Formats: sequence, C-alpha cells, structure tokens
Amino acid sequence: MSAESNRERQKRWRERTLKESDGPQLTRLQVYIEPEAAADLEQIVRKTGWTKRIAIETAIKKLARDVE
Repeated sequence: MSAESNRERQKRWRERTLKESDGPQLTRLQVYIEPEAAADLEQIVRKTGWTKRIAIETAIKKLARDVE
C-alpha cells in the first residue's frame, strides 16, 4: 500500500470543501504579489498567529469598510 501524496490529500480536501454545504464556502484565489507585500504578510502571520488566509480575509474586509 503506497502512502497518499500531499497532492492527492490537497485535491481531496479541495473537492470536499467545495461540496460541503455546511462547511466553509471558499473561493480559490491565486495571485502574485510584490516581495515587500509578501514579507509584510509573513510578518502579520508571525505577530498575530493567524493563517495567511485569515490575514488576507481580514485585510480585504477592513479595506472594503474603509472604501465605502
């Protein structure tokens, strides 16, 4: 029996997440950002203990409130 690869586990997680009606409704976002912004994100993650996803979601929500 071969061990499941990381790629296979990630694929199953993505499929399961998109199908679960009672779980998080997520949208895949793939972007390239400037190195300085990436370093800022890493610093936020280290200082807050948040995941990158939570840090990005929080920043987007705050910006959305600020531009209203």
